[in-house]
Amino acid sequence: MAEKLFVYGTLMFPEIRSVLVRREFDTFSADLQGYRRLAIFLAGRAPVPGIVADEKASVSGLVLRGVDRKSLTLFDTFEGVSSGLYSRERVMVKDGQGRVVEVFAYLSGAAVRGMLKGDWDPETFRKQHLVVYRRQIIAAWRE
Repeated sequence: MAEKLFVYGTLMFPEIRSVLVRREFDTFSADLQGYRRLAIFLAGRAPVPGIVADEKASVSGLVLRGVDRKSLTLFDTFEGVSSGLYSRERVMVKDGQGRVVEVFAYLSGAAVRGMLKGDWDPETFRKQHLVVYRRQIIAAWRE
């Protein structure tokens, strides 16, 4: 069964998704209310985002449609679900027309809670880190 997945960080970039799952998805913009996007700083890597509950905040991102089980498993591996970096949870987002849609999203796991510092901005990541990050992902994914 195909799923919907809300992405708010590195998985928003087709350049990253294509390395991981080698396919494209139909997307639409959405907002996740009640969460804040923060930067996770891991040694030797570009900052990546995580989201945590914050009733006064919201996170903008994309919903990927038609995410098959194989792709979801690959995304789980990439997001470090088994090691507690993220947990994949069902959440409700609002699309551009205000409709509420149930989707999966990766929430920050216990393993990264102490590493969250400051807001994470997709455009800053695109300009400063995307090219190098993609190369790192390709190298790591081939191992």
